[in-house]
Amino acid sequence: LAAQAGGAEFITLHARTRAQGYSGRAQWADIALAVEILDIPVVGNGDVTSPGRAAELVLETGCAGLMVGRGAVQDPLLFRRIAAALGGPDGGAQYRRSVSAMASRRGEPEPGGGSREGSHHGYTVNGGGLGTEWWELSREEEAKEVVLFLRRFAAEVFTASDEPAAGKQRRRVRPEAAENFQLGKLKQVCKYLFASNQSLAAHITRVLGTTLADGTPQGLLDDVEDLVMRQWGVPEDVLVDAFSMRTSYADGVAEEEKRGRLATRGVGKDIVRL
Repeated sequence: LAAQAGGAEFITLHARTRAQGYSGRAQWADIALAVEILDIPVVGNGDVTSPGRAAELVLETGCAGLMVGRGAVQDPLLFRRIAAALGGPDGGAQYRRSVSAMASRRGEPEPGGGSREGSHHGYTVNGGGLGTEWWELSREEEAKEVVLFLRRFAAEVFTASDEPAAGKQRRRVRPEAAENFQLGKLKQVCKYLFASNQSLAAHITRVLGTTLADGTPQGLLDDVEDLVMRQWGVPEDVLVDAFSMRTSYADGVAEEEKRGRLATRGVGKDIVRL
């Protein structure tokens, strides 16, 4: 309310508290409340890991837009998939019917209390096919797009490691330190990208265990590109944490939604299937 009174044209709400961190589910009810009490558009953020989850967030909260974080690293094509899914020609009717049917089978009320056909949000949703009529790439074409994403990311990382931070004088950086920085950043992205992709997950321990003794950052990038081209598949709808070894994504989530730990593969991260 203060932001609105201060002249904000819209707000973005990441529906997690500081105490909650990355554990459990994002509290979408908070986004719905903001939509209800504010006159300006509300952009929803939290647990948007697939077109289906994006559509559910829009339908449950009536938010006017979406913000995507970790999900976009797990699936660099997620924005395209969401745009296709939320732009179907049927105005979202097919998706709402499927949501209603699912809720009916579970004996639950329809998300958001109805179909929200009169809501002010501007999204439409294309259900079962998730936008395949509007945007579809072959597995090989998708893999090429992911490789381009990796190359752009690597180019920025390799440049950043050679530049001084803002406000700091340039100082001599040992080549080994710069390469360790580059290697670490590449592995951080791979942790997301591989853990959410069943075909690539089998290689995650080897990739994350790569050191300068095994090769250069460019060598790792070449290796990862080759793996993506050969084994890329549409990512699973999961939440993956690549920041803290102590973070437990499964906290606060129903036991039946837990699907083991990547620790069994030497990674030490919880995964929650949504």
